[in-house]
Amino acid sequence: MEREWLDFEMASDPTSTLDWKALFRVPGFPFFFFAMFVSLFGTGMNFAGVTWFVLGATHSTVKVSLIVILVTLPGLVVPPFGGVLIDRVDRRYLGIILDATRAVIVLGTAALAYVGRLAMWELYSMVFLLGIGFAVYWSTTNALVQELVPKEQLLTANATVLIAVQGGMTAAGALVGFMYERAGLAGILGIDGTTYLISAICLFLLRDGYYAPHEAHNTRLTSASPTIEAPPEMSEPSLMRTEESMSPESNVFADIVEGLKYLREQPRVLALGITYSCMMAGVISANILVAALAKNPLKRALRLDKIRLAALEAVLRLYADPDRLAQRLPAVRLLARPRDEIATLAQRLLQATTAALDGVASVEIVETSSQIGSGALPVSLLPSAGLALAPTRRGGNAVEALAQALRSLPIPVIGHIDSDRLILDLRCLEDEAAFLTQLNGLQSHRASFETRPARRSSG
Repeated sequence: MEREWLDFEMASDPTSTLDWKALFRVPGFPFFFFAMFVSLFGTGMNFAGVTWFVLGATHSTVKVSLIVILVTLPGLVVPPFGGVLIDRVDRRYLGIILDATRAVIVLGTAALAYVGRLAMWELYSMVFLLGIGFAVYWSTTNALVQELVPKEQLLTANATVLIAVQGGMTAAGALVGFMYERAGLAGILGIDGTTYLISAICLFLLRDGYYAPHEAHNTRLTSASPTIEAPPEMSEPSLMRTEESMSPESNVFADIVEGLKYLREQPRVLALGITYSCMMAGVISANILVAALAKNPLKRALRLDKIRLAALEAVLRLYADPDRLAQRLPAVRLLARPRDEIATLAQRLLQATTAALDGVASVEIVETSSQIGSGALPVSLLPSAGLALAPTRRGGNAVEALAQALRSLPIPVIGHIDSDRLILDLRCLEDEAAFLTQLNGLQSHRASFETRPARRSSG
C-alpha cells in the first residue's frame, strides 16, 4: 500500500515542481543516493591523488596522460558487453560486487603504497581495473534507479542522482589537497577503498531478495519477496529473448547486435551519447593541463593573492572617474606624456647634469624611445627624449661602472646602455630636484671612474 500511495503521489502531476520529499520517501532511494555520493567522492579523491603522485614521481605529463587513457579506454569497449550483463543479473547485487571488488583492489594498492613497495605498473593496473569497474558500475546504477521509482518520476530521480555524483566529486576536489598533503597516496587510496565498502553496504540495505531484470515481473520467482518490486512498465521487452534453444553466447551477441541496431535507428540517442562522451573526455583530459601548469614555477608568480586582488580593485575603481584618471594613476599619466614636454625637461636638466658629472661623463640630449613592456604591449615603443652620458674614460667597463654607480644611489637611477653611452629616458622623471640632488652623490664614485684600468684584449 505504501508503494502504491507513493507512486500515485509522485505521478499525480508530472509537470509540477519536482517533489524531492516524495522521492526520498521511496523505500531504498536514500540508500541509493548516499551510495552514489560516497562512491563518487572516493573516485574523485583517487583520480586526483594518483595524478599528483605520478606527476611527482615521474615529472612527466605523458605519464599523467596515460592515467587518463587507462580510465577512459574501458568506457569505449566495456559498455556493449557490460550492458548485456546488466540485463541478466540483479543490478543491486552487481553494484555490490563491483563496489566490493574495487574496494579490495584499491585497499591492496594502498597497502603497497603504505609499505613503500608500490611499483608504477601496479598503480597503472589499478587505474585500468577501476576504469573497467566504473564503466559497468555507471550503467548498472543508471539502470537500477529505474527499478526504484516509477516512470513518471525518473526525471526527478536522475537529476537527484546527478546531484549526488557532482556533490561527491566536488567534495573530493575540496578535500583532496588537504588529505594528500597529510596522508599521501596511501591515505587517499585508503579513503577511496573505504567509500566503496560504504557504498556496497548502502546497496545491500536498499532492498531484500534477488531480482533478475528479465524476471522482475514474473510471479514465479522462488526468491524472497522484495521490499521494492520493479514495476511492470520498467521491464525491457525489447531486450528479452524467449528462445530457449539459443546458447548463452548467442544471446549475448544477439543483444549486442540489437543494441547497435537501436543506436542506428535512434540518431538522437547516438548524438547524445557522443556529446556526453566528448564532454567527459574534455573534463578528464583537462587534468593533464592542470598537472602541467602545477609543475611550472610560473604558477606561483601568476597566482593572485588578497593583496594583489585588493590592488587590482583599487586601480579599477580609478577608472570610474576618467576626468581625474591621469592625475590619480601615474602609469596612465606617464604613458600619455607628450614628447615635447619630455624634451623641454631634458633642456632644463642639461646644464645642471653636466655640472654634476663634470670629469665623470659628458652629457647631451638625445631622442630615444620608451619601451612600454608588460604582457599586453611587450615591444611597443613611444617617442621620448633623454640624456646620453658618455664616460670621460673610454674603453673597458666604464659605462657599466657608471650605470652601477647610478643604480647604487639612495633612489636608484636606471638607464640602458647604447653604443658606449648610458641613456637616461626622462619620460618617468617627475621630481627634478630630487634627481639633481642624487647626482651629487656620484662624486664619491669619481675615484673609481678615474683609476679603474681598462680591460685589454688578449689578442
